[in-house]
Amino acid sequence: MDQLMIAMLKQSREKIAREKAKELSLDLKSITQLYNEYAVPFELWEICLEMLYFASYSGDADSSIVRETWARLIDQALSRGGVVEACSVLKRVGSYMYPGDGALLPLDTLCLHLEKAALERLESGVETVGDEDIARALLAACKGAIEPVLNTYDQLLSNGAILPSPNLRLRLLRSVLVVIREWAMSVFGTEDGYKCSWRFINIRRIILSGTNCSHQPRDS
Repeated sequence: MDQLMIAMLKQSREKIAREKAKELSLDLKSITQLYNEYAVPFELWEICLEMLYFASYSGDADSSIVRETWARLIDQALSRGGVVEACSVLKRVGSYMYPGDGALLPLDTLCLHLEKAALERLESGVETVGDEDIARALLAACKGAIEPVLNTYDQLLSNGAILPSPNLRLRLLRSVLVVIREWAMSVFGTEDGYKCSWRFINIRRIILSGTNCSHQPRDS
């Protein structure tokens, strides 16, 4: 019964899609019509963001429309290919919209969404996510600009209410080390940058080893 319902829904969506495609071929549509009648109903979230960008959308009071659209796009990518696919989407779409006025690339929302998803999938064993994946995706979305990414992590780590989980805070700290290492390499040059990188790697190892060590009581 479930498979029959799924097949019927699929056929229904395909029929609607054909009808909408026919409508598009008959006459020109405004960008508002394309957004509300085609892109949103068919969950074409990447196209929705491109339309908002093309229309120079400045955002509502709290940019809720943009944030919600990004969240749906990232969730769609996660369901299709996990964190790897979501990071790929962020790199592609984000770099298209950066820098802009910042309204169309809510780094705090994207960072927290992806870091949470990465931690959940890693802890559940669904997917192996590297420590550098999210940070590097954010850097790529910002076309290599380090300051906005570092500021985003700083903002999130400063808000204890947003990061109630110690494991999530630790994951963000690991990502910060990635960003700082990139900053060191860009500032000090290749040779010195690599030296700084190894220093930060050693710090990271200390942090990780500290979370795994058990404190034994001393003999009196």
